[in-house]
Amino acid sequence: MIRIIYFLVILLTISHVGCAPRGVHHVVQPGQTLYRISKTYHVPVERIISSNRIKDSSKIKVGQPLWIPGVSQTKTVSVVPKPSIKKVTSRKKVSLTKATPVPSVIKKSLPPVSHKKGQLLWPIKGKVVTAFNLKSRTPSKGIDISAKVGSRISSAAAGKVIYSGNGISGYGHVVIIEHDHSLFTVYGYNKKILVTSGAYVNSGQQIALVGVPPGNNQGCLHFEVWRNKKAVNPALYLPE
Repeated sequence: MIRIIYFLVILLTISHVGCAPRGVHHVVQPGQTLYRISKTYHVPVERIISSNRIKDSSKIKVGQPLWIPGVSQTKTVSVVPKPSIKKVTSRKKVSLTKATPVPSVIKKSLPPVSHKKGQLLWPIKGKVVTAFNLKSRTPSKGIDISAKVGSRISSAAAGKVIYSGNGISGYGHVVIIEHDHSLFTVYGYNKKILVTSGAYVNSGQQIALVGVPPGNNQGCLHFEVWRNKKAVNPALYLPE
């Protein structure tokens, strides 16, 4: 009888080990972002957030262990250089005229997917004073959001900064972020830029300070969404 109980305990132990969920623990290092960790392990950001019950994806801490599901070994995640808060400029001039309807810095990425309401976060709280409209005499490729000068602007989603400077005509100091599936967001007329080109940012991470557009006397953020190299209505992606 004792032998039977002994073998049953062994079988239950083996069964428990065999059913253990597959994955590894990754310890967050200085300069690493959730987006970069996701890309390195090829695991969607949403799955990592769900597996670790993360409430605010922009506030992961150094030394924090993250459970990465579905992988068999830990990987080395490249460290993102600390962003400079100095004004960043670009020598290369890129013109956004009718002859050049899209920024040359925006390149085709992954195949496009259909839009999803709430896929992006509002980059700043404020009243929309200019709506998206491509058919009026003075077309607007995005929306203008009024805000106090110097207010902090946040990234609408996790991604990579592909442009940070003032070399794009008509946008002032501008930040352009590339997200998955040929989706890009543009943040124009900034007073100061807080990220550099090549940096990876988390959803909700601060990237710039609100400035004043030409001809205005109040603070305002010009925000655009591009998909598959075309400007689209941000309202299709932003939450109500």
